[in-house]
Amino acid sequence: MVPEHPNYNFIGRILGPRGISVRQLEASSGCGILIRGKGSVKNAEREERLRSKNTPGFEHLKEPLHVLITAEGNDEAECDAKLDKCKRRIEKLLKPEYDEFKRRQLAQLAMINGTYDATRGITPTI
Repeated sequence: MVPEHPNYNFIGRILGPRGISVRQLEASSGCGILIRGKGSVKNAEREERLRSKNTPGFEHLKEPLHVLITAEGNDEAECDAKLDKCKRRIEKLLKPEYDEFKRRQLAQLAMINGTYDATRGITPTI
């Protein structure tokens, strides 16, 4: 479950700029990661439309916001190990704080937007 914290964007923290963070986490853990539940669709109007029409595949929109982690492996023990590793890493991200991970995400976003100041290693203030 994703904690309720009105002033913190947990979805953005997990996904990262343009999905970079979630793809890196998936690659390093060997798991699939999906953000599901109410609030998981970026467009609130579209989410409400999907929820009210009971659109197949979107039943999860009636559930609280959560992260779904999936894993494949040769046996149950391998899958459990992958799931545990990924779960621990995601739980660390679900703490509303500014840390090295957030700093790296902001730097990645600045590089994508072309506002990264490589000489200082930070984005310029506006």
